[in-house]
Amino acid sequence: MSGIRLCTRTERVTHMKHVCEQRYDVSQAAFLKPARRSIVDHRHNLTLCWMSKSACTSLKAFILEANGLNLSKYRDQKYSLNLVHEHARILKRYGLKQMYELSDKVAKDVAKRYFNVMAIRHPFDRLVAYYRDKMVDTDKSSNHPKIAAAILRQLRPQLFVNNKTLSKMNYPQEAVGAPTFKEFMTWIYKNKVMNEHWNFIFETCHPCAHDWGAILRVETMEMDGQLFAKLVNSSHSRIPVRHSHENKTNYLQFGKTLNQFADLSDELVDYFLEFYRVDMKMFGYRWDRITHTAYCAIETPNGWCC
Repeated sequence: MSGIRLCTRTERVTHMKHVCEQRYDVSQAAFLKPARRSIVDHRHNLTLCWMSKSACTSLKAFILEANGLNLSKYRDQKYSLNLVHEHARILKRYGLKQMYELSDKVAKDVAKRYFNVMAIRHPFDRLVAYYRDKMVDTDKSSNHPKIAAAILRQLRPQLFVNNKTLSKMNYPQEAVGAPTFKEFMTWIYKNKVMNEHWNFIFETCHPCAHDWGAILRVETMEMDGQLFAKLVNSSHSRIPVRHSHENKTNYLQFGKTLNQFADLSDELVDYFLEFYRVDMKMFGYRWDRITHTAYCAIETPNGWCC
């Protein structure tokens, strides 16, 4: 797609509200209660609904720093610290709660009075990010070996036949290798597996439950990160995107080619397009089958924007 520009905050939120008004197959929870998976920052009158694989670690790091955690010594590690494994624990240590810890009444009051932000990413790009980070990355601390083993057991059962050592392990040996992206996607499709790392945006952030001040996109984090930094009074102007698996410093990209999808059948792609139909409609995400490109593109009276 050509001629895409950066959306204003109002354009993004207005488009989302329009889809909410259509009740576009959105679950009732999205209309009733604030997102349970939102960080509540009382110091800055802010809430952040975070999606896994959508720069959530970096955004949490900014909130933590704004509430007293000294992150300077971790910056060269791209905010890795213990956030990767201790998201909830470290938030509590600095007085930050999530919506699920509040009563329904208090949560609704907070959502009504505070500036509510959600951070999102194209669903197909999130799937690729999860696969690369949890299946093939050499950083064993963040791998999900049990899921890799489940995939291999179902799709490559011959690996486990008459192999007593391998069959007793709940994860694949390094010599076996990781599942392919096609195997990963086929496993989700065959078993209808749901996981927080590829769950729906609308079921996580409940976009129709109350007013939202801003929608942050990983695709445009170069600009959106500056807004978020201002909201938490941060002295830093950029939010690095961890696990982007790209050697770049500029995150202002309206279209991203995902070559991993080139090996998938039309049946698989059709399934995931339908699977994420509401998210795609609500947040303007699109997919080009020919070029395997994920776009963010909302149609507005003033043209297409991301």
